[in-house]
Amino acid sequence: MKLFAVRLAVVVALFGAALGVAASPAAAIPSGCGWGSEGSFSWAQCSGGTGKYQAWAQCKPRHFWVTNWYTAYGPMVNPGNLSIAPCDGNHQVASYGITYA
Repeated sequence: MKLFAVRLAVVVALFGAALGVAASPAAAIPSGCGWGSEGSFSWAQCSGGTGKYQAWAQCKPRHFWVTNWYTAYGPMVNPGNLSIAPCDGNHQVASYGITYA
């Protein structure tokens, strides 16, 4: 699962870099971003730049009687702020990442 997260981070970083090259001067891009997971939630935080971002988490069931998967989103925040995407008590994080606005 960690290899998937690393690959996803590389894809997001490359995609973000491509957007930065092709974007107009008015485009806002956060910088110095990191994200991770702590079991029942994911987090994202950027240290600089402009624009907004949010954490997301794909939540999978903890128990066999719970069958639904869903995606949780944290609030859209400005650089310097923490965005947290929580899974409920019957779910845990299966994958996670950051979305830029």
